[in-house]
Amino acid sequence: MKNKVLKIVLSLSIVVGFGMSSYAQECNTQEALMQKMCYEKVATSLGEFIEYPDDAFFNDNEGRVVVRFSTNENSEITNVSVVEAPNKTLAKAVLKAVQLMALEGDTDFVAANITYKIPVDFNLNDQN
Repeated sequence: MKNKVLKIVLSLSIVVGFGMSSYAQECNTQEALMQKMCYEKVATSLGEFIEYPDDAFFNDNEGRVVVRFSTNENSEITNVSVVEAPNKTLAKAVLKAVQLMALEGDTDFVAANITYKIPVDFNLNDQN
């Protein structure tokens, strides 16, 4: 029996932060380790909206999708693009998740003027 497994790894590049929520502003003033913990919340939030596409599941499609997006001065998500993907089905699943996160998610923690680069691994585990 196959199981769907998603793994989200966060790497980011910080541009500059201003005009952001107090939580996000606090993240930008912390030591590197604390910043990483703050930004991991973005990856966790994104993960709540990612679904393994049925087509990809039944066709045994696996691989890493790397999505990049920025935030503007109002902490709104902008400039969403897929940097790397094994196929269009998995890329669309991640793009959809970013859109849903922007529309429906709690984005108070998203810092302003930041560029995020988030790898999402789609893996199928065979278990008997």
